[in-house]
Amino acid sequence: MTWMGVAVAVAAAALVAVLLRALRRHAGRIARLEMEKRALSEQLERMKLLERRESVCAPLDALWLCWVRCLPPEDEALHEALQAAEAAKRLFAAELEPDLDEVARLLATLCRHRKLQREAVLAGRHAERVALLDEESAIDRTLKPKLGALRTLLAEATRPVASFNPGIHNGNA
Repeated sequence: MTWMGVAVAVAAAALVAVLLRALRRHAGRIARLEMEKRALSEQLERMKLLERRESVCAPLDALWLCWVRCLPPEDEALHEALQAAEAAKRLFAAELEPDLDEVARLLATLCRHRKLQREAVLAGRHAERVALLDEESAIDRTLKPKLGALRTLLAEATRPVASFNPGIHNGNA
């Protein structure tokens, strides 16, 4: 082989080495981008879950706000809060289910009492309505602290944690 042939072979080998190194770097970039894409996709799913959880809490908060303002809640607000408590069972951890069940049970009882009161008034059974009002008051006294405690638990469960921002762990946030 001549010097010229050796130089061409060396140049070709160097070119192949440079191309291999570039391909490895490119493959590494693609792998990093795929990892970032998966991480962003997981973060998006967590954010969607957080939004669903927060939207479920809104009717419970609206009911609480009525009571804080010393206003009797509308029947619609009670029904929406009842539906929200039922829906929350599918979105929150199982350990919250007994609290959600209890609040849902009390809300259902309250809705039922409201309906019975209307029927009693329409039928002219005012003594029955007074008894139902007393029972409703007792239900309110039980429900309000339970709803307040549940709202705290749900707020705690919807609070974003550090895992939502992977940069926090690296000190980059």
